[in-house]
Amino acid sequence: MSLCPFFGRCGGCLFQDKAPADYFAMKKNVVIEALRHRGLTPPVDDVIAIPAGTRRRATFAAKNGVFGFNALKSHTIVPVTTCPVLTKNLEQLIKPLAELARTLHATGDVAVTDTPLGVDIVWKDKNPDLPLSKLETLTAFCQTHAVARFYYRDEPIYQPHPLPFPPGVFLQPSEEGQAVLTQRVLKGVEGCRRVLDLFCGQGTFTRPLHAAGLTVKGYDSTAESIAALVQSGIAAEVRDLFRNPLTPSELQDAEAVVLDPPRAGAEAQCRRLADSTVPRCVMVSCNPQTFARDAAILTAGGARLCSVTPVDQFIYSKHIEVVGIFLR
Repeated sequence: MSLCPFFGRCGGCLFQDKAPADYFAMKKNVVIEALRHRGLTPPVDDVIAIPAGTRRRATFAAKNGVFGFNALKSHTIVPVTTCPVLTKNLEQLIKPLAELARTLHATGDVAVTDTPLGVDIVWKDKNPDLPLSKLETLTAFCQTHAVARFYYRDEPIYQPHPLPFPPGVFLQPSEEGQAVLTQRVLKGVEGCRRVLDLFCGQGTFTRPLHAAGLTVKGYDSTAESIAALVQSGIAAEVRDLFRNPLTPSELQDAEAVVLDPPRAGAEAQCRRLADSTVPRCVMVSCNPQTFARDAAILTAGGARLCSVTPVDQFIYSKHIEVVGIFLR
C-alpha cells in the first residue's frame, strides 16, 4: 500500500512507512517487554494482522469549521480528505462531513461508526443550539448519505432505522478484529458451561457465548448496554466492577471468566479473581501495560498464563490488542 498523503501530519498512523516484518516484530515486542517488566515470560504468539480498510469507527475533530484528525500530541487539526485504515463507507463520508462542518462552523468531536444499516454519527458540537434552517441542513445531509442515526449535542436529529446499540457505545474497531477476538475467547472457554463476562459492554463476547449454548451472565456499568442484553434474553447486570468487583463467593460457581476491561485494566476485579477458585480466565485488553499488571496479580494468586496472542486491531498506530488465557 502506498503511503497516505497525510502520513507524518495526521496523528493517527505512526508506522505506515515501516517494513511489515519490522512493524509486527516491534508490536510483538511491546507485549513481551510489558510482561517481562512484571516478571512474566509466557509464550507470546506472532501478531495476528487485521488489514487496513477495515476500521469501522473513528472520531474526527472540528474547530471553527475546520474538520479532520488531530496532529500527533496536538489540538491542531489536520484537514484530511482520505484515510486508508477506515472502511470505504467511512472514508467516502470524510469530504461530505468536512463540508457539513464548514456549513455549521462546527467546533467539537464527531464520532462515526459504520453499521450494516448505515453510518451512525454522534456530533458533539460546542456551538449554541442550531436554528431551524441548520437542522434542515442536517436532515438533508442524512438523507443524501444514507445515515442510519444522527445525534447532535445528545439529541436525536435523524434515525430511520433502530440500531441494536445506543449512540456512542463502544464497539471493537473492526468486524474482522472482533471475529478474531471472539474466536480466541470461545477457544479459551472450551469445555466450560458456566461463564461470567465482565466489562461486557453491549455483548461483544456475551452474545456469541450465549449463542454457543453456554450459560453466561454479563456485567457492565453501562445501563443501556445491559438493558439491550436483557431484552435479548441474556442474563446481565449493571455493576461498576472498578468500585464493586465480584467477590470470590460470587465467582465460585463460574467455570470460566471473560474480562474485556477498558485501557485502565481490571486491577480491583483481578485481585478478587486471584482470591477465587475460578479455574479459567480469558482476558482481552487494549493496553499491554495494564494487561501485564493484571496478569501478574492473577499469576500471584496461582493462575498460569498459558498463552498470549497480540491482535493488531489498531493498524499503523502504537496500540496493540492482547488476548491472554489463564488456567488454575
